[in-house]
Amino acid sequence: MKDYRQNFIGKNLINAQIEKKASQLAISEDELAAKYDSKSEKTAKFLLFGMIPLSSFFIFLLFYNKRVLVYETVILSTELNIFFISMYYLLLPLLLIIFSFVFPSLNNPDDNEFILIFYLVSFFLYVTILFYKFYKQKLIITVPKSIVFIFLYNIIVVSIYKFLVFETVMFFL
Repeated sequence: MKDYRQNFIGKNLINAQIEKKASQLAISEDELAAKYDSKSEKTAKFLLFGMIPLSSFFIFLLFYNKRVLVYETVILSTELNIFFISMYYLLLPLLLIIFSFVFPSLNNPDDNEFILIFYLVSFFLYVTILFYKFYKQKLIITVPKSIVFIFLYNIIVVSIYKFLVFETVMFFL
């Protein structure tokens, strides 16, 4: 819950909901966080499927003139989301653990810009190559579209996903 309180766009709304739910259940915020964590694991996995149509929509808007079939866009979106999930939840934590052993000064994950830069560069390269090969456009056209997609994906799609996870879990607590 700390992540929602500090780093989320609608943090004022989130803070009010946390306080209201804790008072409704007559428990402390730490106990609410423990209950939230136990339920959010299952809910978050299910709601990951919601990222596919959202990212498909943005891909469709960016490459509207290419006239590809909807299912092809959904498959491409699925591949992008699989890469995002495997990168963000598997590879980056592993790299963070390795770097914290090699470089003890990097023990604070909140201050680690290297991991963020690595994620953005690798995601950018993957998206650019994928769009370049799939839509067969010139790199001069593909690179700006990739940058726009990454911005939309990281700001809108991931934020909507996090918000939906929070709201769904808080509803069922």
